[in-house]
Amino acid sequence: MALVSSIVARVSELLNDSDLVRWTEPELVYWVNEGIKQIVILLPEASAVTKEIQLVTGTKQSLPSDGVRLIDVLRNTGVDGGVPSEPIRIVERDVIDTLKPTWHKDRSSLVAKHFIFDGRNPKTFYVYPPSRAQYIEVVYSKTPTVLIESDDLGDFNIYSASIINYVMHRAFAKDTEEGNQARSSGYQQSFYTSIGLYDQADGKVSPSNFAPPRNRQTGDHY
Repeated sequence: MALVSSIVARVSELLNDSDLVRWTEPELVYWVNEGIKQIVILLPEASAVTKEIQLVTGTKQSLPSDGVRLIDVLRNTGVDGGVPSEPIRIVERDVIDTLKPTWHKDRSSLVAKHFIFDGRNPKTFYVYPPSRAQYIEVVYSKTPTVLIESDDLGDFNIYSASIINYVMHRAFAKDTEEGNQARSSGYQQSFYTSIGLYDQADGKVSPSNFAPPRNRQTGDHY
């Protein structure tokens, strides 16, 4: 268990500013929250939730309002929800566009067979056949709750060292003293390295990563 206050205390100690004069408590708490947001952007699975959602009529679908990025679409759960049934498999858009050019206008169904996802638009996905507003189960990355000083890091406890690195990066980035920009860059690299994602800002977890290989000439999956 790690409180936001413990992160702030550790950072102020590292900065030799235990009285929080040069770097104030509110800005350090703000950077803690910004660090958590960065972790969620880089590691969507860090805030993953599995949730049943109701589709809208048609093919185009959106994540709930608290969604950051789609991770996977699992299965159908019935007209009114709560009834697990057929799994939903990912298909690449160029495949379905080639094999079923009219797929957006095909007959609607109460059972989704496939979903289509483009990582450049992470909050949107498509289903086929077109939906009749039934329910499905999805996995997505959820927007983290804004924390205050007395809050526990919760699911982000395991990233406490990474969050410290991020806050140190932001603290030194603010300071104009000679050499502090280099320190800021060093802590930034330590942040990325500590979560295993240096120079990889997108796409580590994406439904497309789990698509089965296919024959690009026929469109058939192996």
